[in-house]
Amino acid sequence: MATKKSGPLYIQDFLWDEGIQAVKDSLRFRSFEEFCRHLETSLPQNSESTRHRYARNVIRWFFPERSIDGLAAQAWCYYQDEGLLKEIMRYQFLSVEPVVAQFITEYVLPAEPGTTLRSPILDEFVQYKYGASNKKVKQRLGNTIDQLGFAQRNKGNRIIVQLPAARTALFLLTHLLFAPTPALVSLKEILENPFWKYLGFRHADGVRKALKEAAANDLVAKYVIADELEQITTKYSFKEILGQRLYL
Repeated sequence: MATKKSGPLYIQDFLWDEGIQAVKDSLRFRSFEEFCRHLETSLPQNSESTRHRYARNVIRWFFPERSIDGLAAQAWCYYQDEGLLKEIMRYQFLSVEPVVAQFITEYVLPAEPGTTLRSPILDEFVQYKYGASNKKVKQRLGNTIDQLGFAQRNKGNRIIVQLPAARTALFLLTHLLFAPTPALVSLKEILENPFWKYLGFRHADGVRKALKEAAANDLVAKYVIADELEQITTKYSFKEILGQRLYL
């Protein structure tokens, strides 16, 4: 007998501040297991079961490698830049929360900054994804969008905003995902991965502009357009970028 296909997981309470603090705290520990024990006891919730559930979510979102040497921890260790850390963590969260990522890429980013994100749009999306209205899920979705920086509340309205250009995060992730060691990478391959949208870039031209700036600043070896093929040749390994704290 065929197994019934399960639907998407319900959106959970977003733990942005707790996640940021967890990444910073992780640098103090020698093992991932020791850090996990700390996380479960340091969260402020009174209920042990809630702390355990929240700790699981923080780890799933921001420590997907299940290591204290993961991407977010490395970014904080080398750069000590909270703005960059948030950009990296925004990418990590949306990479493992496809429902939130879909709403942002299909409804938020195509809209012009300053547009009001109307409540019925959230209702309709939740109904579409889960087959029924759910006030709590709708509220969690809206709160998550706000905390990630894609929107802000103004006199009861949720207004879509433009995130600052996350050029250094784009630079880091381009190397991590496509060229951890120096390599030739096509722009087509980069643009087909939605990671740049998770960083807040609205259009592919913004990605092109940032990578052209990287070439102009000698952070990548080449940006070439030839025979309708766009490609970059990277110059540094991902580890070298971290070690030298290179910014774009």
